[in-house]
Amino acid sequence: MMDKRLLLIVILALAVRFAIFPFVVKDEQRMFTIGDAYEYDAIARNITENHSFYRSEWVSYGFPLSMRSDIFFKEPFDAFRPPVYPLFLAGVYSIFGHKPYAAIIIQILLGCLACVFVYKIGEVFIQKGVGFIAGLLMALDFPTAIYTNLLITETLFVLLCLLSVYFILKFFKEGKRAYLIYSGIFLGLSTLCRPIIQYFIILMVPLFFVVYRKEIKKGLLSCLLYILVFLVVITPWALRNYTTYGSFKLTAMSGWNLLVYNAAYLESYRQGGYDNLENVRENMKTEMDRAFIDRDIVSPFEMTQLYQEKALEKIFAYPGSYAKIHLVGIAKIFATPTFPISERIFGVPLDERTTHAIGKGLVTENFAKALGNLFRFFIQNWKALLYLPPLLLYLLFLYSMTGYGFYQIIKKRDSLLIFSLCLLIVVYSVLLGGAVGVARFRIPLMPYINLIAGYGLFQLILLRRKRSSLLRAQKKILLSNEP
Repeated sequence: MMDKRLLLIVILALAVRFAIFPFVVKDEQRMFTIGDAYEYDAIARNITENHSFYRSEWVSYGFPLSMRSDIFFKEPFDAFRPPVYPLFLAGVYSIFGHKPYAAIIIQILLGCLACVFVYKIGEVFIQKGVGFIAGLLMALDFPTAIYTNLLITETLFVLLCLLSVYFILKFFKEGKRAYLIYSGIFLGLSTLCRPIIQYFIILMVPLFFVVYRKEIKKGLLSCLLYILVFLVVITPWALRNYTTYGSFKLTAMSGWNLLVYNAAYLESYRQGGYDNLENVRENMKTEMDRAFIDRDIVSPFEMTQLYQEKALEKIFAYPGSYAKIHLVGIAKIFATPTFPISERIFGVPLDERTTHAIGKGLVTENFAKALGNLFRFFIQNWKALLYLPPLLLYLLFLYSMTGYGFYQIIKKRDSLLIFSLCLLIVVYSVLLGGAVGVARFRIPLMPYINLIAGYGLFQLILLRRKRSSLLRAQKKILLSNEP
């Protein structure tokens, strides 16, 4: 029989996520609010209809022309998108037909399963009661629920990462090799869902030697097996890219992102603000197209290498300015609610100027202008006051509990292994997310933030109970001393 507390978490998670679902199905395009969804959908349809992952240029159902807002439009899709999420969509489409809403329903169920594993990690590896609070926080997290209703990788990626964390903790606690293998498999699948996590295994290596500091040989062998399993999972895709494009890299996305986002933000910041971003990207495109012709480059992996070289050249030319926008971007990852994604899902009218100014105001010198646009937005769309301010207050509460949780962890030196792993995941992700600074990058971190916040809130509850017990005891003593 399911634990009543766990059942409550599942019910709340379903309720919050399905409350958003009607707004999404009302207009199917809202599932594609983030442009990446069109690429995943195109590859999935190519798999189900043409029985082929690659040569996506054969597919006529890619981005609508109206969605091609990026100067550097990414083709072919399969060079940029790893296989796990398109295969997940293809599996859904093969059963239900091309019905994106069916994939969203499956994602909602997977999102609830993620809440279950947050609960289990807290209850099993930290302290009874911490998992329940962390699971509740995860279930009620509005931004996570928003992204669960979009046709993007976040929900599946979060679950795969959680499974990897759960099984590695099981291995460290019980020593069963099967758990180590499961963890390596899920870390590999996480990497093939979102390759940003591919270097995290390097940070895992020291944990083995910390856990097995008295059995170095066992720690070394376990670590090598973990790495081997991870490599076995990702190598077939690397070989596929080598045979198709001549590169063992998992994706051609990294250099593209570095130039089109990090370097472009830096360049537009130096030129006076976000309003210059599209012009900056246009100039970059002209420069890169000329370089491709001069060097006779046609492979997307050779292109991304050149993107990366050019981006790093621009970043290292102005390290101080880049450090500033990178740090501001990290702050925005945590501070940004869900604007403008939630507004598009709920059908709140948005003009492009307001979207850009609010979304990027902190990386320009016109922050006052951004605040003015935000004020104007609320005047024109008063309904947004029903959810945006409460969401900001919720984030403030969550981070306050996270900070208190860190304080208690350091003070009590409690569950250091699991919290060290949580901290590693958060720091690794935000450092790589950096200058882009969008709420989307926070979603994969929420399980670990919620675990730390859950611990902090649990300690506050214990403190209050302790004080209440002390007051009752003192009152009892006073009453007993009365004549």
